Amino acid sequence: MCELPSNSSRPMFVIIMALLLSVLFITLILCPTIPLGVVGEWVLERKHVPIKRCIPAIIGIVLFIIVTWRCAIKAPTTRCEFVSAFIALSIASLFVRFFVQFIEPTERYPMAYAAYTAVSPIATSYFIAARNAEREGWLNVIRNYDDFMRHQPVHAATHPPGTLLLYSMIRAATRSSHLLQDIAYAAIGGKETLTFHIMAVHNLFGIHVEPWELAAAFISSQLMLLLGALALPFIILGLIALTYTRSDGPDESTDKSELWWAASLISFIYSTSPGQLAYVASPDQMLTFVSAVGFACICIWAYTKQAKLMLILVGSLSFIGLFCSFKFAPVVLMWALLLIAETIKPANRDRSLKALHDIAIVLGWFAMPMFLLSLFLLIAFGFDWLGTFNTAMHAHNIQAVSSVRTYWKWVIVNLIEFGFSIGPVLTASLKACIWCAVSSRAKSVGERMLILCVAIIILMDILGIVRGEVSRIWLPFMPPLVIGIAANKCFHRLKHLRTSFTLLSLSQAATAICVRAFVDAVRAW
Repeated sequence: MCELPSNSSRPMFVIIMALLLSVLFITLILCPTIPLGVVGEWVLERKHVPIKRCIPAIIGIVLFIIVTWRCAIKAPTTRCEFVSAFIALSIASLFVRFFVQFIEPTERYPMAYAAYTAVSPIATSYFIAARNAEREGWLNVIRNYDDFMRHQPVHAATHPPGTLLLYSMIRAATRSSHLLQDIAYAAIGGKETLTFHIMAVHNLFGIHVEPWELAAAFISSQLMLLLGALALPFIILGLIALTYTRSDGPDESTDKSELWWAASLISFIYSTSPGQLAYVASPDQMLTFVSAVGFACICIWAYTKQAKLMLILVGSLSFIGLFCSFKFAPVVLMWALLLIAETIKPANRDRSLKALHDIAIVLGWFAMPMFLLSLFLLIAFGFDWLGTFNTAMHAHNIQAVSSVRTYWKWVIVNLIEFGFSIGPVLTASLKACIWCAVSSRAKSVGERMLILCVAIIILMDILGIVRGEVSRIWLPFMPPLVIGIAANKCFHRLKHLRTSFTLLSLSQAATAICVRAFVDAVRAW
């Protein structure tokens, strides 16, 4: 265990900082004169939701705290107890995500807002772009995708076709399933309200949708919500694998009570982070899920060092992530660097040829699925990766970088917004955990993961690749950040303060509810 010479690494410091940050964040949200962004370039709008609309979410969060507290104080000792706790945390997370959708200013049909957002050409645009692709024919679209994306709105103009394909599959499944349609109709207010909703969509966006399309929009939003919740089990799985892994092999002496305490608390912290709840039904949740599965696979591989299947899975997930969005590239880079770091074993560091040989084998297994799948797309469908990338970057620069957003302002605001997005607990814990990782020379897999994650985020910020909206765009970095912090010994030390669980949970929950109730993060129109 690393020595902690600084007061900033003590558990009480983390708790005090989390409480202060929570007060600061809530003050910023409630003060209407403070802009949430850069005026004249990009600013988060404010909204006001009556407290009664927050009640379902508050009840869900209270129940989640009870579940996590129960799991935290009694570490599972049998496989049955472990599976039960695993399922309980995942279901509680899903319920909270579902209930926060009711925190909307609209008095009538709050669940319909999710469908409106999915249809909106401003909020996402993937749904409408998928419909356009269906009309032109997917084979033709894939073959000429760089030309197709030039004529699509906002987000769809800057991304590869993966997300559009997913939305198209959801549309097809909903169109052919009366059960899915009935579920969606019931959720948004019943069949008798369909005419009202169709007229509302037309008035808001100038788009005509069929009833089944409205149902498909709602189903797509709930699928994204579900994927965000399903990321949690993989985060816990990765944390467990990391906690039992040291630089010289598996560590079976790990305190299970500390491990499960950290897993329980971090489950709540992740699920109620302001960024997660603000974009609870965003397509970015799909990338967060892919990220969580990939990091879990790497953690399992680090534990076994033999599972080539894990490397193939991570490579396949890299392809899926990049096929859906080019902003997933930094995550793929982080995976590659982690694999290299874990391949250079202490015994081989003085044997350069052996180390290079091992790295080549690991990266070969990692890159093979990406190469083969890309080759298949090129031969079978004529998909042009390079042309798509150039078109996407050109559209991205026009929309959000060089033309309208000032570099030096966003270098500062991005980091503030990201700290705001991950919430007061993770922001307060980050300094202590980074200090711990650096002072121990990053001996553990979790420490290297945390340092790499922070380094890549800072590098992207300095390069000015992203200017604004990082609370949504950097959601895929939540899994490694959460795993790295939860696996850190500094975070485990919070367990020894009896009030830490309650104080940290409440500070995170209060911030998340305020963000959802007073910040209009997703603009449907």
